[in-house]
Amino acid sequence: MSGIAKFIVGLICLVVLGYLGFYAGIIKSESSVALENKLQRIADDKTASNEFGWADIKMNGQKAVITGTAPNDEARDKLRKLVLGSEWSGGVVSGGVTKVDVSGIKLATSGNQIPLAKPYSWNATYPLKDGPVT
Repeated sequence: MSGIAKFIVGLICLVVLGYLGFYAGIIKSESSVALENKLQRIADDKTASNEFGWADIKMNGQKAVITGTAPNDEARDKLRKLVLGSEWSGGVVSGGVTKVDVSGIKLATSGNQIPLAKPYSWNATYPLKDGPVT
């Protein structure tokens, strides 16, 4: 067989395998919205414990954006690693989380943090006779 014939046969095989891969389901293709939703569900499932109740995770494509107030650096880093590995980091072509943005995470201050009431209410009373306002 000549070199040109081998090239043509190889090219035909490549086209047939590509067709079978995408249209017969050998290579699974997902829309970007479906992939984002899948990654969101997986990240939520992996971080559902009370340990990470302080965090809010939103997927932006294959990038996870985490916000909240972490108790410490270790908790923030542990969550970042967990989300990054929640679905194997297969990259852009294969799917998976490619980046985790933790810039929206604040760190709690040491022991002096006062819980805030929401909604905040304030009340004062003034007695009819002379007396202090309470």
